[in-house]
Amino acid sequence: MKLVTGFFNRKNLGDDLFVEVYKRVFKNEPFTFVSCDDLVTYNGPCSVLILGGGDVLNSYFIETIEAYINRTHFTGPVQDRKSTRLNSSHTNYL
Repeated sequence: MKLVTGFFNRKNLGDDLFVEVYKRVFKNEPFTFVSCDDLVTYNGPCSVLILGGGDVLNSYFIETIEAYINRTHFTGPVQDRKSTRLNSSHTNYL
């Protein structure tokens, strides 16, 4: 299952439009959309984690995703070449 995280269902038109775009562009792909705020407690299946939405490369999102990865031991199909874990220090390079 592909898990897309952003700032969904929070009365944010821009991020909510991303949900509609993903559904239209990837019609035949199963996606689950979870707001980053809810990612900390999400326990559903996830084979790919997609950062979908507007401003997702910031310390709040990276730290929340890091907590999710550490809690679930998710490694995903793509990893940083220097490290096997994503962490908040990556935002220093943006």
